[in-house]
Amino acid sequence: MADFKTIWMSTIAWLALWPALVAADDRTWKTHTEAGEEAYRQGNLTEAEKEFKEARRETDGLAFPDQRQAVSLENLARLYSLQGKYGQAEALYWQVLTILEKILGATHPDLATAFNNLALIYFAEQHYHEAERFYLRALAIWEKTQGAETSAFATGLSNLASLYNAMGKYDKPESLHKRALGLMEKLLGAGHPDVATCMNNLGDFYCGRGRYSEAERLIRQALAIREKSLGPEHRKVATSLNNLAVLYTIQGQYTAAEPLFLRALAIGKKTAVADPVEMAKILRNYGILLRKTKRKSEAAKMLAQANDLLKNNAPGKLAQHTVHARSLMSTRDSSVFDRAWR
Repeated sequence: MADFKTIWMSTIAWLALWPALVAADDRTWKTHTEAGEEAYRQGNLTEAEKEFKEARRETDGLAFPDQRQAVSLENLARLYSLQGKYGQAEALYWQVLTILEKILGATHPDLATAFNNLALIYFAEQHYHEAERFYLRALAIWEKTQGAETSAFATGLSNLASLYNAMGKYDKPESLHKRALGLMEKLLGAGHPDVATCMNNLGDFYCGRGRYSEAERLIRQALAIREKSLGPEHRKVATSLNNLAVLYTIQGQYTAAEPLFLRALAIGKKTAVADPVEMAKILRNYGILLRKTKRKSEAAKMLAQANDLLKNNAPGKLAQHTVHARSLMSTRDSSVFDRAWR
């Protein structure tokens, strides 16, 4: 029986409303919006929030409803979600939905995108039935308006599969993950990063069911795709290295896992500004290995660094997932590993 309850693994889920919505010629609003997006990409969340709030203020004088209002609200909601401020993000997404429904109608694909993103908030808060309801609504709209062979639909399938896994409905995820993976490969090509994400998610499921050889094959494939398509120093490569190391740690293969964690940490140190939460995941997972190999002082150091990153960059997530002596933080994407480590 493992001494730690949880370990972190990551997936893709968010879908962006803009630039598809951006049609209005408002230079000041666009300037703030684009500056916020750039700061977001660079990991400067304080600056991103400042710019997104300025963009939102530019929409205050517009007649309701206006597409720019939806874009500005969605950008802030996405930022707050990253920081674990789920209550604030949820409230903003409901405003986005109200605006989009008035402008675009109840069955527009962009409304489905907003439903998907709201479902992610409920997933993060472990309100699984609400999350399921909105995932299904998003999928129904995409299928009706665009058909069942789009990358958005595939993302929705993958998200729904991960949700069912978290809910313990183990008869559902595999077929959904496989369908999502097949669609992504068909639409984007076998070497696309989103294909790697679907492989990762299916591997996550297999790992939780004890199907380790199948999980390893998929996670290794995902790692190879990301290294080739994104470069060996990309933060998503660090995520794949972390995931493979997690798999080995679960199986007690500590010698195989440790160099993968070390490489992930080396990349993570370069990209921590852009994704501090992901770096915290790697630090904590490596801490598990250190604890299990009797290096308690080193493990404590890793956990302290992880907590500092979250405290300074995502306090909502730190509050949501308190660290105890016998448990480490998990996210909505790691439900399989929650069970695997109990």
